[in-house]
Amino acid sequence: MGERMIIVGGGVSGLAAGIFAQINGYETAIFEKNNVPGGLCTGWERQGYTVEGCIHWLLGTQPDSAFFRAWKAVGVDLIDAYPFEEFYHLEDGDTRLVWYSNLERLEDELLVHAPEDAVRVKQMLADARTFATLDMPIDQPRDLFGWKEGLQALWSMRSFVRPMRKYQARTVEEYCSRFQNTWLRRLLTRFIPGEYSMLALLATLAALHNGDVGFPKGGALQLAADMATRYEAVGGQLHLGQPVESIVIEADRAVGVKLQDGTTVPADSVVASVDANHLFRHLLADEHTPAGMDRNFRHLDTFTSCQVSFGVNADLRSEPHTLYLRLPQPVNLAGLENKNMNFRHYCYDSDLQPPGKSLVISTIFADYVHWEALAQDSAAYQAAKEQLATITQEQLEKRFPQVSGRVEMVDVATPLTYQRYTNVWHGSYMGWTIGPKEEPVQLPWQHPDLSGLYMVGQWFDSMSGLPGSMLTGRYLIQRLCRREDRPFIVDPGTA
Repeated sequence: MGERMIIVGGGVSGLAAGIFAQINGYETAIFEKNNVPGGLCTGWERQGYTVEGCIHWLLGTQPDSAFFRAWKAVGVDLIDAYPFEEFYHLEDGDTRLVWYSNLERLEDELLVHAPEDAVRVKQMLADARTFATLDMPIDQPRDLFGWKEGLQALWSMRSFVRPMRKYQARTVEEYCSRFQNTWLRRLLTRFIPGEYSMLALLATLAALHNGDVGFPKGGALQLAADMATRYEAVGGQLHLGQPVESIVIEADRAVGVKLQDGTTVPADSVVASVDANHLFRHLLADEHTPAGMDRNFRHLDTFTSCQVSFGVNADLRSEPHTLYLRLPQPVNLAGLENKNMNFRHYCYDSDLQPPGKSLVISTIFADYVHWEALAQDSAAYQAAKEQLATITQEQLEKRFPQVSGRVEMVDVATPLTYQRYTNVWHGSYMGWTIGPKEEPVQLPWQHPDLSGLYMVGQWFDSMSGLPGSMLTGRYLIQRLCRREDRPFIVDPGTA
């Protein structure tokens, strides 16, 4: 052992890969372009407020869950995470609804508003309860299952065969079209985007019901800092503020990296924990792009948004922490027509705002091309940001009149903000949007043509978000250990 591995990018997937690589005998170094770890798992300071730049909610906050254990293995203890008994509130004119995490309370609430859909509501939530009994088999990737493990997984999921067959090929929009109540159809496609699989909606409902969804104390910055602490504690070398310019290839093998300052750092293998487009177009100079990747970037949809953040000299803890508003009239925001607006305050986490004050964030669907065009003229780009902030603040003060005249901090992040900070393609921090009608995307963990080059992160796994990204780092090292015919160690204290 003692193989030297360089990891490009100190995001969640890169840190996870580094942690497990160190534990399993590799000598690693992470090179991260920014001065703080985390990549897209980030936040920033503004006038005494810590703007949460990533996490709306996180999977893995129930101590008995598989994801809780997975997070703890990389140094993130979610025991103090804030639980969401009420996931969000919806206001549509005079209609008010609380989306409870508990499925029994949610069923009662939905039936009050849509009694004509009682049969369908009860069936959907009954299937969600079935999913809530599943302990996700995430300890290792499925390609490492032996026959015994495969049979065990099939047996443990035997009760899910019927709902899986029922829902796996249906989008949320298709399924919800069966509801008679127009308002309920709109509500469900607000909860999960309509082009997603119904399995995503059911899995989220199940996780909420189990109390496995919450907000980690300190938010994204603290989560990333905890992982970085864990990485250095097991001997990893974390180099912040050192961008990688290119991956060095010799004889079809990755043999190191060249830093932006011109320094070349040799290695036995390289792990790319970066945006896929940046990896193939820039770090590999567009010379080693796997077949099919071009098509993915040309044809698959991505999700992006703008974020408008406010620091308010008022305490909103008595208000719903997440509120979706149906606007009386659509407004053009961020290049798209928006019929809804959302506000999320973080008063439950004292680390994010000064005492007695409130951090409030609105996330707004955005058109990347619109913002890219605006950026060609810095004055026009800045004016568009200011207009977005003004319109959003007007809606904030209309719904919460107690904040009128008390907004003391305004911050606007566009898709180009995320692109500039992390090189993420089109500001797409959730990767590709792959619905059940899309062909499966080939997501390689090792480069098909270059030995010694491995890839982790949201673009290389079908499970998006922070949990999926974290697991890609773990799974990479498990695969390498299996290839070398040696046990994979999760905790050095039990080795």
